[in-house]
Amino acid sequence: MVTRTGTRSALTAFVLYAFAGLFTPAGAVNVPGRVPRIRIKDRPSAFKVLETLYEVTSGYQWARKDRWLKGDPCKERWFGVHCDLRGNVIAIILPNNSLKGPIPRRLAKLKRLYILDLSSNKLDGSIPWELGDLTRLEQLSLYVNNLKGTLPPELGSLTRLQSLSFYSNKITGTLPPELSKLKSLTNVYLNKNKLYGTLPKELGKLSIQSLSVGGNKLKGTIPTEYGNLRNLQYLDLASNNLKGSIPVELTKLHKLERLYLYRNSLTGTIPKEMTDLKRLAILDVSHNHLKGTLPTNLDKLRSLKFLYLTGNTLEKTNSWDLKRKFRKLQYLDLADTGGLMGNPLFDMHSGKAKPRIKRDL
Repeated sequence: MVTRTGTRSALTAFVLYAFAGLFTPAGAVNVPGRVPRIRIKDRPSAFKVLETLYEVTSGYQWARKDRWLKGDPCKERWFGVHCDLRGNVIAIILPNNSLKGPIPRRLAKLKRLYILDLSSNKLDGSIPWELGDLTRLEQLSLYVNNLKGTLPPELGSLTRLQSLSFYSNKITGTLPPELSKLKSLTNVYLNKNKLYGTLPKELGKLSIQSLSVGGNKLKGTIPTEYGNLRNLQYLDLASNNLKGSIPVELTKLHKLERLYLYRNSLTGTIPKEMTDLKRLAILDVSHNHLKGTLPTNLDKLRSLKFLYLTGNTLEKTNSWDLKRKFRKLQYLDLADTGGLMGNPLFDMHSGKAKPRIKRDL
């Protein structure tokens, strides 16, 4: 399971900002021995915005609401609210805190917000397009809620955004090509939603490390442009309605460690160039319509530990032949693979069948 950006990492980012001096506006002069004053004019605006968040999301039922609505949110250190030394709210971190209701549009008034984490709550309604006005935002985490509607194209204005996590919601519509404008983006988690349409080829322009859109209703082919994602380490396109062949361009992703393509309608063969993925630890192409033989030099995948092939029509290969080729291979899934011989899930060390390992989806 890939580690999602959570509360601990968010707080770490906040501390780094504090010590990096990013909270001092351009042109400001630091005077030794003096602490910058909190600007009174900013207090009413931030207070009203946070008060709206509290009221709209049933704050009285939150798991924790320490000091909320008491005095200045920065000075009184409201739970989950983090400020810089000048009294600007820069982070709202309230995951798993029993928030329910819609995301208030007024949050867009907190122009200096770096982190917004409202994940693992009971939020509903749509994602406000006004969040696109938070141009300093670097982390946006709204995963595991009941959000509906579409992805606002205005999110393409968040040019500093590094992490976008909306997985496990009920978001519909297509993937907006405007996401390709997010040049700072490193992690995209949109899996387990109701997205449809095709995969935007424009995403191939990014420098992301993780792309997860599995468990949706996406169709069409895998864009060859995704072979340009040279920093990609994790690619999850599983459980969609994708068709066509596995693009040979994906074998150029030399940093790739996990590749999930299972439960689609992919056809053709497994590219022989797949052996160029020296860091690949997990390859799951199960439950597709692949045929032909396994590449004869798959043993060059020296980092491979988990290989899932079940539910395809591959030509005869004996599991013990694979055991001799893969020294690090721990599990091999061969059930319902036509000519392949072996146990449904084969422990390469003990020679015994093992229960299926839970995947990310």
